[in-house]
Amino acid sequence: MDKAKLQETWFLNDIKTRILKVCFEMMDDKNYSKNDAVNDLMKIAEDLHHAADPKEYYV
Repeated sequence: MDKAKLQETWFLNDIKTRILKVCFEMMDDKNYSKNDAVNDLMKIAEDLHHAADPKEYYV
């Protein structure tokens, strides 16, 4: 596996992990509000937007 493919795979796994974390926080943490979830998901969306090329994620 070349470096670019490895970075892309890592980036996508990181995004999946962050989304799952939001889901688990909403289910388990009574202090984690819908507003917190929206804010966290917006941060993820911004990262996806700024990293159209996954290699940019590492800059």
